[in-house]
Amino acid sequence: MRQTTSTGRRGGSRPRQVGAKKQQILEAAAKVFRHKGYDRATLRDIAQEAGLLPGSLYYYIRSKED
Repeated sequence: MRQTTSTGRRGGSRPRQVGAKKQQILEAAAKVFRHKGYDRATLRDIAQEAGLLPGSLYYYIRSKED
């Protein structure tokens, strides 16, 4: 029998995984911004630095401004 978490979800690891991945993306974005500057950085650059496909980045963030 599977246990549910306080959020009612089974397994419970998904929210932590999303949070960890989002932190990885933020760190990658900071690195790209330091090297290229905000205006020259692209979401594709950030995705590449984070080890994601560019389209996958939108699962975690909505825009460059986020």
